[in-house]
Amino acid sequence: MNGVLVPMPVVAMDVSLSISGPIVRGRVVQTFENPTAETLEAEYVFPLPEGAAVDGLMLEVGDRRFIGEIHEKEEARRTYEKAKAEGKGAGLVEQDRPNIFRTRVANIPPHASIVVHLDTLDEAEWSAGWFSTTFPTTITSRYAPSGEATCEPISPDTAAHAPLVALHATIDAGLPIAAIVSPSHRVRAIERGSSFDVSVGDGPVPADRDFVLHWQPNSGAV
Repeated sequence: MNGVLVPMPVVAMDVSLSISGPIVRGRVVQTFENPTAETLEAEYVFPLPEGAAVDGLMLEVGDRRFIGEIHEKEEARRTYEKAKAEGKGAGLVEQDRPNIFRTRVANIPPHASIVVHLDTLDEAEWSAGWFSTTFPTTITSRYAPSGEATCEPISPDTAAHAPLVALHATIDAGLPIAAIVSPSHRVRAIERGSSFDVSVGDGPVPADRDFVLHWQPNSGAV
């Protein structure tokens, strides 16, 4: 705003994973609000699993909805800058590094809400009889080269003020599952036919660490 940075904290965040065999589809929904009486451009960085691809983007800015398209980087930037200069709502998602993405949203109306929907595609890892997937909910030091101020390790005080995230997963492994565990969070798995619904905690939890999920097929079914 007039060259001044204005904090735009996350109002709500939801991460849902849909696991089918070894394929992990993720959806991240983040809600922000413009806290000022000015039209703003917002920019923020966020982590995703290394190796994951972003294959869907939708923005809700006030009462308007925008569906993202995939373009070459320079073409996407030109399209975004043109829309911004014309006063139109627009969004741009770029990959900074294999596990860090940057989003820009132009011409956010005063006091409007912004909802960013991102769809990702990843593959579960397999080791010693277990499948596993990891989904970051915040940026920690391992997501950037050392010395980059925006990615310092989370301190206890910062963690205490971390935004909340609702985490959920469904697992349809295509074969019987012997165990579902998480070393990072308290989870509860409910069997529903051939799949499992996995809930984290008793509601939203602090977005202060990676969400790590392991599932083990029955040995006789492998």
